[in-house]
Amino acid sequence: MSDMRNRAMRSHYGFTLLEIVVTLIILGIVAAVASTPLITLIQSRDSISMAASEQSDNDYALARMATQIRLSETDGIDRCNATELWIRGDSGPDAAATQYTFTAGQILVSEKILVENVDNPDAGGEKLCDIVDDGLRLYRLAFRVDGELFAVRAFKRDAGPQ
Repeated sequence: MSDMRNRAMRSHYGFTLLEIVVTLIILGIVAAVASTPLITLIQSRDSISMAASEQSDNDYALARMATQIRLSETDGIDRCNATELWIRGDSGPDAAATQYTFTAGQILVSEKILVENVDNPDAGGEKLCDIVDDGLRLYRLAFRVDGELFAVRAFKRDAGPQ
């Protein structure tokens, strides 16, 4: 009788290999099911963050161009067309101009990339710079990035009384 009791006690000391394997399979299934929504959430957050960053970069580019127009000399806009905007900050014919140029899907400022993925003006994009009213010195700055329009109007302010 004591021999039977000793065998029964020994069998309850640990888990069998089958129990461990079944537990691991169940944990793997639960982990796979639980991780799918988590991975989707992380990917969504990353894409939203990237879109917000691109939006911010595009808004900055327009604000930079508009501010330079507002602060430029009275005759400081040398070129304003579909692919170029040249703004002189100082007066005089030899003053250096800040050059914004559209080329190969990018807007460059002094040969450095300011905005990427810009739609070509010939393929449904926008003119980089357009004179709305020359007498009022009102300019429209615009570009499209992946079909989304970014535009602002810039008014050249007078210097005021001296």
